[in-house]
Amino acid sequence: MAMRKLRREVRHPSTAGLRSARRLGAATLLAWSMLGLLMNLGCTEKVPMPSAPPQQPAVVPDSVQVIFTANCALSGCHAGSNPASGLNLTRERAYEALVGVASNSCAP
Repeated sequence: MAMRKLRREVRHPSTAGLRSARRLGAATLLAWSMLGLLMNLGCTEKVPMPSAPPQQPAVVPDSVQVIFTANCALSGCHAGSNPASGLNLTRERAYEALVGVASNSCAP
């Protein structure tokens, strides 16, 4: 009898491994399920949604505007009622003239 059982195990060694893998898979699944359940039950406080970040003013950074003001936003250049190429680089108009506007000096 013991010989037959030994032969059966020798012929089909994968079935014993398959059974233990199934047990291990079921145990792992159960452990992860329990962990998920505990994590969901443990969190009973309502977490507030983060508020939207404050809106940044629509201006060109000072470090850039200083250069525009000193070199470009001059009368007869990129300032006044008729700025060169329609590009007004004064402090009040630089952002709207540069950001989100298609270039008119380069071919697409």
